[in-house]
Amino acid sequence: MTDQSDNKRRRVENAVPTDEQDYDSDVVEIPAPPQPSKAQRRLLTNTDHPSPRGSISPPPARKTTHQPYGSPPGSDKGNAGLLVPRSLEIPSSEENNLSSLRRLIPSPIQLSTVNGLAASSNLDEDTRDLVQVKIVHGSWKEEDANRINIQEAAKRYSNVQVITAYMAEMYGSGARFKKDILAYLNSYGQRRTGSLSAELRKYDFSSVRAALVASVPGKQNLRTIDPDQETLWGWPALRHILSSFSPKTSQAKAHIVMQCSSVASISQKWMLNFQNVLGASKSCPPLPSPKPRFSLIFPTADEIRRSVDGYACGGSIHMKTQTPAQLKQLDSLKPMLCHWAGDDRPPHPAAVRQAKRRRAGPHIKTYTRFSDEDMTTVDWSMMTSANLSKQAWGEEVNGIGEVRICSYEIGVVVWPALWDEDDGDGEADMIPVFGKDLPDDDDATCEDARQRKAGTYDDDDDDVDDETTDDEGGAEGYQESKTGSREERKIRVGLRMPYDLPL
Repeated sequence: MTDQSDNKRRRVENAVPTDEQDYDSDVVEIPAPPQPSKAQRRLLTNTDHPSPRGSISPPPARKTTHQPYGSPPGSDKGNAGLLVPRSLEIPSSEENNLSSLRRLIPSPIQLSTVNGLAASSNLDEDTRDLVQVKIVHGSWKEEDANRINIQEAAKRYSNVQVITAYMAEMYGSGARFKKDILAYLNSYGQRRTGSLSAELRKYDFSSVRAALVASVPGKQNLRTIDPDQETLWGWPALRHILSSFSPKTSQAKAHIVMQCSSVASISQKWMLNFQNVLGASKSCPPLPSPKPRFSLIFPTADEIRRSVDGYACGGSIHMKTQTPAQLKQLDSLKPMLCHWAGDDRPPHPAAVRQAKRRRAGPHIKTYTRFSDEDMTTVDWSMMTSANLSKQAWGEEVNGIGEVRICSYEIGVVVWPALWDEDDGDGEADMIPVFGKDLPDDDDATCEDARQRKAGTYDDDDDDVDDETTDDEGGAEGYQESKTGSREERKIRVGLRMPYDLPL
């Protein structure tokens, strides 16, 4: 062997840490050379008559012996194989085989990791620029602060490539809303709505803060459809949207109010499924779990008579009670029923918050989840054309996984997190407001209400500087309150209520 080969062998051996060496020392393992040819392999494998020239390639690097993860042979103890990262707060004498990026990252490799920038700084200085690092992240919004920070940091490294992963459009985003409303319009056919769809494609929907919930006649197979690629309809769409975010309150404290102008013939099984849909959330545990409280607002005949249009406005307001099955359905709904106008309701200990719509015919349809028993904040709210019926929302899933819908419906769902600040400086609360669009200081959150009950609420806060801003991107207005002492911003989104509270 030449002196050059001997030096290369020594360099390989010295590059591999022994059991006594620190695994995080600045060493680099030289990659193995290409595979030898057939003639060379014969020389290397002929143990009876070894070649006098010996091996023509450097010996492979010695492998470092580590304590294997799992259960060692002959032992009743083991570990799960999860590596705990090294911390600067732990002295080296107590680290006990903790890991670091430098130990975990082989070199040279092509790296794809969320912590790619941190990994780049932990690579050996001699080969750091040779390792191709790909940083894959999901911050797809151009204005996202996290995306901007990653891009700026990556500019310091010539071998780092930043990749934005494909992420399905999130519910509540303008891109998803545009996709779903175009799918809804296209369901009518090119001849009927083709020109409208073509015009809407030209518009920017980025300012939209809502999710579209629509129904289209036909069947969808829930076993084969991909909700991230195709638009769901009916109650499956609503369930998928509500499962995409977490309300701020628990199921046990929530109060879900359904308000509609028509209740079709529905079975108790269908109603239970629909209540489970309305109670869905990202954080909801599998059933059984504490159920929210449910109420159903529906007008009485006398409330229709007192409306501005009298009995004439009741032509499309239905809840049939002619057959035994319909009477049984009415009995099952009675515990949930609440008045629309409440003219004859008994006095309530809490002050009535008036929506000033008692004399309007209740043709509006809303479904709202309130956060607490005082109904002072909202977890989400939906305004739609869909009444309480199988035709509008879809039947139960059949034996082959299909849901059948009979009518066209359309609506929108909003929730407070859609107004949260991207940089984390502001968190939104959705406040029910009455006879107005914007919340004010009299519209308290559930936290304010709890403080008032406990006698700890301070109405006179000299440190608060209120700024009221109209949100042109949606139907709701919002108010930002900035507290100078804590530099926190509270965003209050007003949700204009169509009925009085309390129920």
